[in-house]
Amino acid sequence: GDARRAVGMAATLDPGTQAGIGAFAGLVEVSVNQPLHTLKNFTQDGRVLPMNPAVWYRGWSAGVLIGVPMAVVQFGGSRSLERAFGSASSFGSSVGDPRDDDVPAARWSTRVASAALAGAVSGAVINPLDVCMTQQQKFGGSLRAVATRLARTHGASVATRAAWATMAREGAYACGYLCAAPWLRDRLDGHAVTMGGGGGRGAEGNGGHRSSSSASSSWNGFVAAASAGAAAGVLTQPVDTVKTLMQSNLGDGGRARAAGYVETATALVRRDGASALWRGTAPRAIRIASATFVLATVNERAGECAAGASW
Repeated sequence: GDARRAVGMAATLDPGTQAGIGAFAGLVEVSVNQPLHTLKNFTQDGRVLPMNPAVWYRGWSAGVLIGVPMAVVQFGGSRSLERAFGSASSFGSSVGDPRDDDVPAARWSTRVASAALAGAVSGAVINPLDVCMTQQQKFGGSLRAVATRLARTHGASVATRAAWATMAREGAYACGYLCAAPWLRDRLDGHAVTMGGGGGRGAEGNGGHRSSSSASSSWNGFVAAASAGAAAGVLTQPVDTVKTLMQSNLGDGGRARAAGYVETATALVRRDGASALWRGTAPRAIRIASATFVLATVNERAGECAAGASW
């Protein structure tokens, strides 16, 4: 399928090229999804989002500061880890195109592990800015003013606040768009070919069939990305909720010690019930599904271009 061929091509790219693709993908994702991110924040705060595009894109620059480095680390880091693990091999189960035996490709198990680790590393990288963003949304002020206040009041250790939760969330997120989305799309493409009673080579002989196949593949890509992204959003929502509460409530920097992971989750469940762990699931799942589609699509198309294939 198209997804299998694109991922196989991506496996031939060097980590630097993959990181460059990640930077572009992160910029596109943030630009497309900033309104959804703003909607999520307004929903969690119980506010109504005004019909003003300027408000929808408020915080876009800060979003880029988080999104672009995160995507760079996830794209480039995942590729580097695959190489470090010796996954660029023709042995075992692979995600490469079976017609291209000379194209090295990672086995699924190694690809998932690489994506998860790269995602976790990206979570550690962006966590200091994530803490600042959470505090900025709660108290206002510029990023610089917030960072200065946090450093004076809580010290340098505040940069690691809820870092494990951020790392877990980003690890699952990276697995969603780097692994689950292309895997599911490939299965959907294969099912479409089987149901259609013909193969890709036959379709190439007929323009109408080719257009239909392309449209079907694009639709499959959307369904795969939306499904993988929504699943990742729902599964990691409790982790994200605890992370947000921990980064929002830091104590006073003195005797009032900030609650840890278990304390934060336990207090929330006792006060509002277990369902409170899934607050804001709908807007976040929609945003992650959209982000998964954007990142997976840019990864495939840019990877094809970088590998010498045509769009």
